[in-house]
Amino acid sequence: MSDASAGNATQPLVIVADGVTMTVAPELGARILGFSLDGKNILLEAQTVAGTENANNFGATFWPSPQSAWGWPPIAAIDHEPYRVVESGRRLVLKSCAGALSGGARIALTKTIAAVEGKSAIDVTYELDNVGDSGVNLAGWQIARVRSGGLTFFRLGEGGVAGDKLATVTLGGVQWYQYDADVVVAQGQKTFADAKGWLAHVDGDLILVQAFADVPAGGAAAGEAEVELYADPSHTYVEIEPQGPVRTLEPGTRSEPWTVRWWLRQLPAGLVAKLGNPELVAFVETLIGS
Repeated sequence: MSDASAGNATQPLVIVADGVTMTVAPELGARILGFSLDGKNILLEAQTVAGTENANNFGATFWPSPQSAWGWPPIAAIDHEPYRVVESGRRLVLKSCAGALSGGARIALTKTIAAVEGKSAIDVTYELDNVGDSGVNLAGWQIARVRSGGLTFFRLGEGGVAGDKLATVTLGGVQWYQYDADVVVAQGQKTFADAKGWLAHVDGDLILVQAFADVPAGGAAAGEAEVELYADPSHTYVEIEPQGPVRTLEPGTRSEPWTVRWWLRQLPAGLVAKLGNPELVAFVETLIGS
């Protein structure tokens, strides 16, 4: 569908890739509402937080990094206001309006979502436009919210763990986060770590895998990290948050595309989702390399 005919969609749009389905809401920040296999959605759904102080915290969204560039709350034009649908069908291209950083710089985001042929995977690509008059140093930052109670893990990079308030564990060169409600007692509890270009999350018999370009140690935005984890104190959800490399974005320029590849699989029979299981890591790394 062309730019002229696409316009503003008020209904969710869907991308299907050999059994996995991604549902996107253009009118709500082009948010990923669902990532499903056989009808089972791995992401936190809106109804779970409806009517609470976290009512906006569901699905998967995007923020520019570092957070110090905008403070709080997130930039509305990028996080949850309507996007224009430039292209729909087998590939979605969605553009935000411009939003302001705290220093006055103005940026806009383009999201491109497309099935990966033969992989049963979906690529989500982010590109930032500097539409203001001053240069900024920014990185991509994807925030996917999943239900609390699962197991999250990623291969640890050379930069190690920069901060850890979630009591994660390093085993076999992999950082593991087994959700423990007793540890999550305050607002702002996060883990910051250098990774190796992927992270995974298990909920029941489903495993979500996200892969992205590895960020060299020291290459993340100031005060941020290649992988961040957050658990909310209401014990409702966990955020899994990969980030791209920080880059200078001059006025009138667009960032290099930053892509996160999403897989969703059912765990094979006999593969146990337990902390430190090397077979679980091998499953993920084989999937990424296939």
